[in-house]
Amino acid sequence: MSTVKYPLLPYSLSVWNRLKKYGDAEYLLERISWNPQLLSSDKVMQALRSALLAHPIFWAEFDDEGKHYPGKCENVLNGPFHQVKTGEGEGDAYAEIRVNRLLGDGISRLIFAEDFCRALAGLPIEPDNYWEYLESIQNHKHSPSYLQHGVELKDEFCKIDYPLAPKEDTDLPQRNADGIIQVDLAIFQEQVIDFIDSWKLSLNGLMILSSAMAIMDMENSDKAGMTWAYDGRETEQEQRIFGSLHRDVPICIMRAEIKDMIRQTRTALRRGIAHSDYPFTLTSPADSPWHKAVNVVVEPAWDNAKNQLPEGLHIEDDYTWSAMSYLDVEVFENPLRMQLRYDAACYTEQRIAEFAQQIKENVRKILDFHGK
Repeated sequence: MSTVKYPLLPYSLSVWNRLKKYGDAEYLLERISWNPQLLSSDKVMQALRSALLAHPIFWAEFDDEGKHYPGKCENVLNGPFHQVKTGEGEGDAYAEIRVNRLLGDGISRLIFAEDFCRALAGLPIEPDNYWEYLESIQNHKHSPSYLQHGVELKDEFCKIDYPLAPKEDTDLPQRNADGIIQVDLAIFQEQVIDFIDSWKLSLNGLMILSSAMAIMDMENSDKAGMTWAYDGRETEQEQRIFGSLHRDVPICIMRAEIKDMIRQTRTALRRGIAHSDYPFTLTSPADSPWHKAVNVVVEPAWDNAKNQLPEGLHIEDDYTWSAMSYLDVEVFENPLRMQLRYDAACYTEQRIAEFAQQIKENVRKILDFHGK
């Protein structure tokens, strides 16, 4: 009987294509450290193995065409797209987990951390029905709604007469590099909570609108587009899957009065979610400008996972890992801050700092409007 092979999910396929073309891709880095006097290293490593075994993507096999299928699990600590390295530091033991973004997204990290804590506590781990999910995705591609969403997205976003990012800097050395700029937004924390409650616009929406306004400000435009990393985990089944399930949603905002732009953003997010089953931007031709659009993502909070950690164990989650992106606006809720990750072959630090400051200023403008 022949093995059924499944195409990679849209984001995973984009990482796969980059690997084939350039030989590199972005990685999630995780470091678990513990005090061997308080916690047995054997127990920690067994829990780590159990958490990896609970998610089929870690023991999948891949062919040369970007398809994958269930494989044999000979060594779950090391696979073609993940590696676990162990060692000892000053009084602590540690395990460093390196996972290619082809395998999972930010929420996958939380799922894994919670499963690791459950295994450590001797509790069962809920099943991850990854292959069944892929089967349902393949079936959905033939549905009328999926095909119609593709037509509507192409009609709306194929013709672009507006900027999708600040203009790239010229005469930069062509090198594979990335930069990070951190911006503290904690001063707005309480105002943002009140704004979200009053306007029924999420933190995602606030940062999308502020970023769209910043692109318009810098490019002297009355219209701007970008992508939004919607987590896409809508069903109970999707809450358990380790995989890159998030969806790349195209957004376009036109300049208007602030109250009208808030309403525009709210509508754009709702429409984007409704059409997000069709991966328009990720499946666009290689020369599509959407591949270099600003991407806004609100990173998932780690509070629940951290609360489950036993005494003597620590998981680092600083999000400073390297990534092959052009310009990401990453937002963290508690404390409120944003991190701009950019391709240094496309932008200077000065230009990204200007863009970051413009986003922050627009957050202030929107919240001041709300306060009045």
